[in-house]
Amino acid sequence: MTAARDALLAGGTCTLWEGVMPAGTLAQVYERRLRRTRRIGQETLGLEQAVQRLRQYEGAVRLGRVDASVGPWAFMLFLDPEGRSVIACTGVRQRKG
Repeated sequence: MTAARDALLAGGTCTLWEGVMPAGTLAQVYERRLRRTRRIGQETLGLEQAVQRLRQYEGAVRLGRVDASVGPWAFMLFLDPEGRSVIACTGVRQRKG
């Protein structure tokens, strides 16, 4: 996702977690988050597409997160197990306070 890359280039931070999870498990988790963000009106970027890609991906997924240094966005990265290829990415506008 361009917005996550732009956040990194603007001085954001990236965290990659150890271990992997089945893509199908993450698809279920993020599908619930999609329903919740819609219900409460929280702005997201690419969340529906990320859920679709996770459903289609048949392997394990490594998680990462990009926090923008400027602006209210945080991005979740869904990577191949080695952390080299992005399978999906979603952003969520962080609420203040």
